[in-house]
Amino acid sequence: YTVMTCYNFTNGYALLSYLEYPVILVQQLVLIYLVLMYRNQINRKTISIACGYFVLSTCALLQILPKSFITFMA
Repeated sequence: YTVMTCYNFTNGYALLSYLEYPVILVQQLVLIYLVLMYRNQINRKTISIACGYFVLSTCALLQILPKSFITFMA
């Protein structure tokens, strides 16, 4: 859902045409966090992976990464 959200945002599509992706993405992230917390698996490695994910996602949204990268990932 992250890739599709970034793809639609960077291509300038209307928000209403892809609004379900960001909503589902937030739901997924909350569920992943709750499962990791329940299983006591939140540690430095998990936090490092999450930070890398958010940095990469932010770079894609701010178009620091080329659009071809996002298109390839989609």
